[in-house]
Amino acid sequence: MQPIPVCLTADIEFDIRGALTYPDRCSPAGFESVQRKVGGRSQGLAPLLRPLSEFGLPATFFVEAMQVAHFGTEPMASVVNELKQYPLFDLQLHAHPCWEYLLAPDWRQTVGQVVKNDSLAGRGVGGATRILSLAADYFRHLTGQSPVAFRPGNLRIDGDLLRAQAAVGLPLSSSGGKAYFVPEDPSLSLWSGVARQDSVTEIPVTSYQVGVPWKNLAKLLTVTGTPLSTMIRILEHAAKHNQGPVVFLTHASEMAKDAASIFEPPRYVPLRTNQERWRELCCYLHENAARFRVLPFGPSVAFWQSLAPVSRNPYRGRVRDLSVIALSRLIKRV
Repeated sequence: MQPIPVCLTADIEFDIRGALTYPDRCSPAGFESVQRKVGGRSQGLAPLLRPLSEFGLPATFFVEAMQVAHFGTEPMASVVNELKQYPLFDLQLHAHPCWEYLLAPDWRQTVGQVVKNDSLAGRGVGGATRILSLAADYFRHLTGQSPVAFRPGNLRIDGDLLRAQAAVGLPLSSSGGKAYFVPEDPSLSLWSGVARQDSVTEIPVTSYQVGVPWKNLAKLLTVTGTPLSTMIRILEHAAKHNQGPVVFLTHASEMAKDAASIFEPPRYVPLRTNQERWRELCCYLHENAARFRVLPFGPSVAFWQSLAPVSRNPYRGRVRDLSVIALSRLIKRV
């Protein structure tokens, strides 16, 4: 039996911190919102990178590019330069169109007068193509390379977005996350698996279910929302039934939280449970390399395009998974 393909992905993005809702009182956070320094040490990006380097695992970092409209290229370029120190890390495109509202120098006076939309779904092919073309151009300035894979902000996907991706030359997509947003198009509404539309191959973030027999809760496979024991059961379920790929999603914000009000300067606090969970996941994948093949998106384009479209049934956890998740939430509150 072939190893199950696994993707470790992280969205690298700045924090708008209420600026769209309270433009007179709030300001976005840039470089600091990715590094999340505490006592001069990064508790955001660094805990993401260390386990990957320690266990020799590739990962795809979806770099948010639309923030260039507000911050310019220098802040995110500094983050990109740090990522480039690790040869196994794959840089691809992420985009939140809401940053366009902060493009004008007088955005504090104008942003309150428009209806905000941070979704690339529902814009039609033309609207999505415009944003993607701009974001891809920003990405090239940030990284010195052209993207081949894309993930939209908020995991909102429709057929027009995939057609726009084809139009701008983005053959790979990891845009869906059914537990977070259910697309209207049934062919894109995947718990996990592979979808193909035109020339674009979609590999969604894995979603799963937990609960009791009469009610299931949809969950996205994230570091902050999924206990390690459940992560391992999802991987074991995929291996047992030969059901890949499995796609994990994380962010720097899952390694350290902003404990300040949005009306105050950011104040970061490490999330040690999540940091350790991420490291243990990386260790598990390293120790089970014969059964799980960790692949990035960009360097593996041909492999992803070779996969036949398939819609997988979700892993369905029961009381044990639900109780562990509830306990994890309680511990975080404490």
